[in-house]
Amino acid sequence: MKDNTLEGKTIIYARGSATAGSVTFYTVTAGKTLYIVQAGLEYEATSGARACILGVGGTVNRLLMMRSKYTSTYYTQDSGQMTVAYPHPIPIAAETILQVNSAHANLGAQAWIVGWEE
Repeated sequence: MKDNTLEGKTIIYARGSATAGSVTFYTVTAGKTLYIVQAGLEYEATSGARACILGVGGTVNRLLMMRSKYTSTYYTQDSGQMTVAYPHPIPIAAETILQVNSAHANLGAQAWIVGWEE
C-alpha cells in the first residue's frame, strides 16, 4: 500500500448525525481494514459547554471532539466545524464501529469520514 494514493480504490463517504445520544454511522466490513484519509465533525448548539465526539469503536476512543461555546441572552446559537485530512491513512480494524455522539438535547452533531477498505 502506498500512502496517500486513492488510485484504483472505491472511495467510502460515510456520514451520521445525533442529538442527545450516540449513533453508529459506519461499521467496517468483516475481514477488511478501513483506511481513513479525512474526518470531520460539526455542531449546532443552543446551549453552551456541550461536547460532541466522532468515536472509533464507541465514543471512548475519540478521533475528533468539539465543545460548544457558552451562549448568552444575545448570542443564542453557536456552531462549529472541524475537518482533518490525515497525511497518512489511519487504519481501522474489521468490524469496528464509527459513532457520532451529542452530549445534550440542545446540541446537534454531524460527523463524516472519507476513506477506503481493503
